[in-house]
Amino acid sequence: MKKILVVTFAIMMFASVSFAAWNPTALEITVNDEIIYAFDGSAVDFTVNISGKPSKTYLWINTRLDEAAKPVNLVNGFRGWHYVNKIDTTVYISRSYDFGIGAGQTIPWDGMGSENTSEAYMGTIMPSARVAPGTYDYYVWGYDDKNPRENVCNFIAISFYWYSQYTRIGEWNNDGTPRANPYLWGNVCWMYGDLHAAKTDGVVTGPADPWLAYGPPVWTAYKFPLGSDANDMGAMQTTFMPGFNGNKDEEGAPSAEQLDTSPVVFDPDNENVFYCLSDYVTQKRGNVYKWNWVTAGNATVDETWDGNGLEIDTASERGMGEYYCSSATDGNYIFMTSPGRDAAIKWDKFYTITFDGELIGDQMLDDFYTPDHPNSKYRNGMVNRMFAAINYPNTAVMGGEQHCLMLCVGTDRLANNDADYVKWYNGNGDFFLDASWNPDETDATVLWECNSGDYKTPNMGRRDEQWFDSNGVTVHHPDFQGLMSIVVYTQDGSGVMYGKFIDDTVSMSTADGAKKGSGQPCDNGTKYDGMYVGNVLTETGGYGADMQSTNWIAMDSATGVITDVSLVAVEEEGQAAFSVAAAYPNPANPTTTIGFTLAKAGHVSVDIYNVAGQKVDTLVNSEMSMGDHSVVWNASGFSAGVYFYTVTSGDFSKTMKVTLLK
Repeated sequence: MKKILVVTFAIMMFASVSFAAWNPTALEITVNDEIIYAFDGSAVDFTVNISGKPSKTYLWINTRLDEAAKPVNLVNGFRGWHYVNKIDTTVYISRSYDFGIGAGQTIPWDGMGSENTSEAYMGTIMPSARVAPGTYDYYVWGYDDKNPRENVCNFIAISFYWYSQYTRIGEWNNDGTPRANPYLWGNVCWMYGDLHAAKTDGVVTGPADPWLAYGPPVWTAYKFPLGSDANDMGAMQTTFMPGFNGNKDEEGAPSAEQLDTSPVVFDPDNENVFYCLSDYVTQKRGNVYKWNWVTAGNATVDETWDGNGLEIDTASERGMGEYYCSSATDGNYIFMTSPGRDAAIKWDKFYTITFDGELIGDQMLDDFYTPDHPNSKYRNGMVNRMFAAINYPNTAVMGGEQHCLMLCVGTDRLANNDADYVKWYNGNGDFFLDASWNPDETDATVLWECNSGDYKTPNMGRRDEQWFDSNGVTVHHPDFQGLMSIVVYTQDGSGVMYGKFIDDTVSMSTADGAKKGSGQPCDNGTKYDGMYVGNVLTETGGYGADMQSTNWIAMDSATGVITDVSLVAVEEEGQAAFSVAAAYPNPANPTTTIGFTLAKAGHVSVDIYNVAGQKVDTLVNSEMSMGDHSVVWNASGFSAGVYFYTVTSGDFSKTMKVTLLK
């Protein structure tokens, strides 16, 4: 039996040190819930209201089809770069609009669709056919490209470069409500073990120091509340996972007992419980365990959990010890990927695990295996990038550092063993993050292949983390793209834009000077909403010095519905005077009034939901007379954030959004 060492952390505080809270001003985008349009080629303006920060802003429009009408296994685009399956698709993407703070700003649309024809236009969105009359969803997304990033934390890294994503944002309380001060939370992988671990003959015996510039001691999990001073280590909680070690044999090779750790997954119902993979690197397998958080001490394994010891296999001779298993949750399941490394072996697996510890999905990600690719480096996906979120469930988006494919899967489909688990993919052919295409290639058959290259190769586009917000807008972080630090995609994987931050820099003298690192979102309706990224690159800093901190840039998105005017006429004829008014005031602080009109007497319910779709309050559940009514929601007992209210009467129902400020 192994000896378990008790490890504690002491954070030294000095009276001379003073701290200042971080108090950001969020970017908030609001739009009309509904736009009525005749689809006759006339111009229509989409009103966009911007508060808090200026915004570089985009509009796009998606279909809103019945399930039976959605495309199945559709491949389109130049060189078949785009695949969609059983989802709505994007029919229009606008150019960018620079909006300052203010209401009533507009984005025009003339009813024409658009498509990406990269072969001829190098990523330019070009007009296509007129969009057919019907009902559509529209989205407005923007980020602050006018102000420098704000410093959030100087001792936790948001990005670990080619490794899996180890730091994420804990946005939700145990009851599903938005956390007023979300956490930076996660753990530290073996990559930085030698920097932080005290060892005796290669065996980890504890942390070398309580904390170093690169982050926490190895195999430490942490929680740091946003809004704290960026240098206040006393605001952070930590726990240590004993049992991981870096043993080596007499020749210096990893021993059979070497253990590494995957990113931890916190339980959505109990933040003091988390799940983690122990990777037996040289044995080509790992085991999942459930841990109990012990602040400032050793975490303990929950021996009652049925999933303890659940095996996650790998085909790589190095186990997952170089690129690591990625892991995440959408609140319904735990997801883990096992990345392939050997080009000759088909291996990139996606595991679905219940919170009771049952393995219900073990899917090989076939799309990442391309054995006939001319470059052997790109024949396997090495899928160690994966993101899922509670506020946009049943979806995961993933990619690999050495592959030119981004894949979005339906996690509910995987849980049900649906062979059509892919929602969309984006590969080379649309210019957006077409990693390593070679503009000097004269052979048209290989021009757009996923070619190899170093950091100076045009559009090398090495892929870091990708994620999505609560509206399903996907953002990808690339390296080696010059000043560009993000790539944005619609809900069907269509590329929207390359984006840079106002303080972005790049150096092409070394590879480290061109690595921008990864990022993560916060989108729970608080002032901390935005994207969290690394530091500004410096000529002398190098990746380790520049990226081992967390910074913030404001970002937001909003959505509404486009309705054909002819459909509105039919609807109004059927439902007579049923209507629901916008809550006033909105934002609420802490009360707001919800007005509605009933076409006839009957049973009425007015319910409040949080962004996770959970009912949190019921304002009305009774019989009411025909005519105008109103009800006041007193939200003094609720956390700040975004909520939705639904008014239902007979066959008619309408849902609208309200923001609560505190």
